[in-house]
Amino acid sequence: MEQEEKDIALIEKYLRKELGADEHKKVEERLKSDASFQQQLKWHQDFMDVVREERNNEMKLFLKKVEEEKKELGLKNIFLDETKKIVQLKWIRWAAAVLVIGFVTWGVWSQFSFNPQNLYTEHFTTYPNDLVRVERSSEKTDPLQRAFVAYQDNDFDSAIRQFDQLLASSSSDNILFFKAVSHLSKGDTELAINIFEKLNAKETWQYLEAVRWYLALTYLKTGQTDKAKNLLEQIANQEGGHFQQSSAKEILEKF
Repeated sequence: MEQEEKDIALIEKYLRKELGADEHKKVEERLKSDASFQQQLKWHQDFMDVVREERNNEMKLFLKKVEEEKKELGLKNIFLDETKKIVQLKWIRWAAAVLVIGFVTWGVWSQFSFNPQNLYTEHFTTYPNDLVRVERSSEKTDPLQRAFVAYQDNDFDSAIRQFDQLLASSSSDNILFFKAVSHLSKGDTELAINIFEKLNAKETWQYLEAVRWYLALTYLKTGQTDKAKNLLEQIANQEGGHFQQSSAKEILEKF
């Protein structure tokens, strides 16, 4: 929610042309790659256009009313009276604007509170290595040790290369799981999904619960919310519990 508030403030400054050159450039670059940020900007632009059009219409109607009253009453001082009304209307509009901004801000927060990408970011953590006991003294000679040292050091490119070498000589669903998590940690969602979906087809297996959780998160990251919801419901309703059951329920409450 804190990030969304910052994005809203940034968008408002961008639209009011209050950003410096560097900040303006960063916003322009982010708009090219962040679909959610683009959607927020468009919503604000549309809202400002509606408000601007409404103000123009109100001013036209007001001036028309002034002219009609001047003609009808024939009073020379009508414009002074109307000027007082303008001042009163101005304060009324300022008060109304404060209320509108409050409602709009609440509406924007509500609209973007369900953001699959944000939910992914909030809940994703790399799965801890509980498969291999790492002994760094032997990492130079043991390929398995080298692979998991790289994994624990968040050197996922190296970890994936090491995992591939191990899988080339002997198939292992456990190593394949950690390879998929490495791809997801790097942002390679398509590769991660392919592996997770294959592993999720198994009936019983050491990391099956973890696979379903990470597959659900990957679906969220890629905007496949129906698939994510289906898996999250399975996790939330799993008899005997699931290591991410409370997190799954928390995410489902935001759907």
